[in-house]
Amino acid sequence: MAAAAKTFDTRRQRFSGVTEEPDKVLPPLPPIIQTNTTSSLYEAVKPISHLVANLQNKVAYALEKCKNPKDDLTCDESAAIYLYTLQWTEGENSFYTMFNRASRNENRTQLIPYYNYLNLFLLAMNKLPAVQHRIWRGENIDLKVKYEQEQIPPAPEEVAQSADAAGTRGTLSYSNSSQINDVHILWLDPNISKSQENVKTQEKLKELYPSYYKSFEKSDELEKFIEQNQRCSVILVTGGQIGRQIVPKIHDLLQVISLIVYCMDKEKNEKWSGHYRKVKGVVNRSDDMIKQVEEEYAQLVEEQKQQKQQQQVTESTKKSIR
Repeated sequence: MAAAAKTFDTRRQRFSGVTEEPDKVLPPLPPIIQTNTTSSLYEAVKPISHLVANLQNKVAYALEKCKNPKDDLTCDESAAIYLYTLQWTEGENSFYTMFNRASRNENRTQLIPYYNYLNLFLLAMNKLPAVQHRIWRGENIDLKVKYEQEQIPPAPEEVAQSADAAGTRGTLSYSNSSQINDVHILWLDPNISKSQENVKTQEKLKELYPSYYKSFEKSDELEKFIEQNQRCSVILVTGGQIGRQIVPKIHDLLQVISLIVYCMDKEKNEKWSGHYRKVKGVVNRSDDMIKQVEEEYAQLVEEQKQQKQQQQVTESTKKSIR
């Protein structure tokens, strides 16, 4: 019985690691050079093979399990995700344990050996379909000392409600995705004002979104705007050539919801943009671009309204429990 309990405790570590999460903002990571080229999983884990026990055997097992991947993943990309989910035998640190430990370490250089794997992992994750749901997680521990009651972090991340408020021994934690944010329509293109068609298209967007449309000719100006407006949601229109540069840099930012590539060579830009799940369309006509923006905006606003309604129901339920 004791052995079984110990095994269960080992296996549940991936679900109860909330106490190991940092309670302060960590220093930024050294630059990660992301590419659109998929390397083999064997090559990606070479720099960390000495850090994780039995890693090569687990990689072989993951590749064997992922011979027929879905969602347009390669075998190596699918196996990179599968490897993260594997539980090592008792007494050994699983890969996800070592990877999470490095990513949470205040010494950011601890994560550098994992960069090749991380790049492959992110390529795989970017291909998966986007899903928005409220996620609940039960914790059989008291987190009142870690989080103040009713405290909501400024970004959509995990928060916890105290056990007495939930009326249970454990603690319910959830993603705070119900906050309704301002939706900004941004357009990045160095030639944005150099054609009559672009000027007319901008006028139309300003008419549709008078308070929330903004254009940029330089990538650094766009990045600065997004950095300064972390509570907003962004629908970004980008040119083809500059899109190749900016999309990998901002794709995984929480504020960036949808990306639209507006270009001349649609077929050429569909090839590289297909690796990024937030790219919702590649268009070469202004009318199509505006239509795509309107659809993305309407969908985002509707989703935020539904999330707000769900939050109100949750708050009402919590009050009735108290």
